[in-house]
Amino acid sequence: MSWKEMPQGGLIPNAGNSKEYKTGNWVPKKLIFDEKKCINCSLCWPVCPDDAIVFDGEGNMVGVNRDHCKDCGLCVKACPTESLYFEKAKLKEI
Repeated sequence: MSWKEMPQGGLIPNAGNSKEYKTGNWVPKKLIFDEKKCINCSLCWPVCPDDAIVFDGEGNMVGVNRDHCKDCGLCVKACPTESLYFEKAKLKEI
């Protein structure tokens, strides 16, 4: 496909496909995953624009890929058991 055939706005076939640029470290809050509360409903997965929700080989959620997560909060809103929530991040002094 040439650039002329791409739809306006570009084309990203897989969210979070950039291994080169890690962008999940710029916000003063941190997404926390509580595995004990998770019922593996997978409602968080389709709403994540960065494909940061991580599953094991059996379909169980095991965490969040911090290299791609932007802490947008869409998964937090979708989670019925509050197994995903925000915690205030500790900022490093420069």
